[in-house]
Amino acid sequence: MADNVTLNLGSGGALIRTVYNSGTTTETEVVKLDVGGESAESLVTSSNPVPVGFTQTTPTVSANNGVTSLVLCGSATAKGFNWAHVENATSVSGYVIVYNAISAPSAGALSAGLVLTFEYLPPSGYADLDYSTRPIAGSAGIVILLTSAATPFTYTTGSITGAIAGVAS
Repeated sequence: MADNVTLNLGSGGALIRTVYNSGTTTETEVVKLDVGGESAESLVTSSNPVPVGFTQTTPTVSANNGVTSLVLCGSATAKGFNWAHVENATSVSGYVIVYNAISAPSAGALSAGLVLTFEYLPPSGYADLDYSTRPIAGSAGIVILLTSAATPFTYTTGSITGAIAGVAS
């Protein structure tokens, strides 16, 4: 049997490209990927590969191991929080808080609506927060906070410190 199939054979329909498989006596339709957009055909070939975009963002890193906060983005231009790695430099447990602000707040109760997410931070341990495939949007900025409070809705300073690295884009 030959390759290709004519649709609506009796009335001269469109010719569809196929490849005949003699082992199964079936036709397999041949499909080409077009990456040219709505009005410009641009078929994928070895010299015209599938376009793939990748943007590498340099993380913001704390200068030392003794911080309680790190501003990842101090303006409303941030599209969202991507990820953070935090290492606890103390034997005190607490929380890593991703906060929607342009700077670290004063110690005390946090506005619950500005806490974007949080993660438990074990004593002398670390926490990884990874939202790189689906960033969390912030409307003001992105600040990472470390707190030793019993809840992630209270910010303390002084009793828990660590090293922070993260990205907001």
